[in-house]
Amino acid sequence: MVTRYSRPEIIKNISWLFFDRVARAVGGFITIAMLARFLGASEFGKYNFILAIVSIAGVLAGLGLKDSLIRRFVKSECDLLVLITNSVYLRLISGCFGIVASIVAILVLRPGESDVLLLSVAVAISLLFQSSEIFKFWFESQLRSKLVVIAESTVIYVFLVVKLLLITFKAPLIGFGVALAIESLAQFLMMLFIYSKFHSFRIAFNFNLSIIKSLVYESFPLLLSGIIIITTIHIDKILIGLIFDDKMVGVFSVASQLFLFTMSFIVIFEVSLYPKFVHESSNNQLTLKNIGQLYWRINQIQIALIIVSFLFSGFFIGFVFGTDFAGSPQLFNYFMLTSLVITFARAFDQFHKTIRQFKYLFFRQLSILVLNVIFFLLLAPHLGLVSVVVASGFSYLIVVVSTVYWGPRRQDIRMLYRRILGF
Repeated sequence: MVTRYSRPEIIKNISWLFFDRVARAVGGFITIAMLARFLGASEFGKYNFILAIVSIAGVLAGLGLKDSLIRRFVKSECDLLVLITNSVYLRLISGCFGIVASIVAILVLRPGESDVLLLSVAVAISLLFQSSEIFKFWFESQLRSKLVVIAESTVIYVFLVVKLLLITFKAPLIGFGVALAIESLAQFLMMLFIYSKFHSFRIAFNFNLSIIKSLVYESFPLLLSGIIIITTIHIDKILIGLIFDDKMVGVFSVASQLFLFTMSFIVIFEVSLYPKFVHESSNNQLTLKNIGQLYWRINQIQIALIIVSFLFSGFFIGFVFGTDFAGSPQLFNYFMLTSLVITFARAFDQFHKTIRQFKYLFFRQLSILVLNVIFFLLLAPHLGLVSVVVASGFSYLIVVVSTVYWGPRRQDIRMLYRRILGF
């Protein structure tokens, strides 16, 4: 079945995706606030250290299949049942490898800590059920995101109540790891149930190696890019856990999660306007103008948010998360300052995505990751936890400046940056 992509359907689908991001952001923030206040900085840091490792393994398990599968679903290139079942089998197998990779990483990085190992196993099991994404991709390809959003939001908020009950009954940390695994299973069953209302799905060991090989081959470049992005997001927690301690991971996690929550609404703004950029991508000057104006506005919003954060972040974090995270407001304020530099990097990404120059995004992301690790290791002995934010700021600044003097389409990038600065 091929969907007819009418303009009203596209707008409706984007609206539901917008709602999904808002619902996830709000639900995620409430969960983080509850857990942080209940667990305290040390236990919350331990939990986030494990989540960071499992998240990186999760990208490996995901194999970067999204774009390749959506294209095949839209074009109906082969029998849908065969494609769906083989994709699910592939994700189940890769999920098993992701679990093993997570456990091996914990054994290497935190040897002899049985509680950390047990928690990592509970959390990593969630990778097995993330094959539910295959059904999600089909719904997105058919412009039926409404069903996905309702189903996933229902599960998210039901398990938000479950976590609240665990907190009420003072459950141990392992209980939250098990809850995460069961939540992932519930998402899988929910997506399978909804998909079965449109198409039959049966367990049949009809492995088609040609489909599996082509999926892996097409998705490999996107997999590499995804690994770099997720590693960049989570590497700081892993390095802090290895160089400092779990409490410092907890303090950093609150600051970084609050920063990501704040930035998520800006990301929603970007995603909502992306179709406009694609539609006008044939006109290079118009594309530069639109993207430049968008990120100029974003910078103005961020300047206002920086002022608010310096005035009220200490009170807000103390009230919501508790006194155990006293160092988080300073880190959050510094994160907000770095967002001004990150804006230029995001504009660079948006421009190259619009003109379909994806390979430059990979090199930009890899450069930031490598520089971030180097700066952190050099600065950590002198600046302590603040070195994380300083390293990130330096990394983005160097890469942003380098794009003006080196690389493709330097003239366009210079014009884009001038528009962001308001010139």
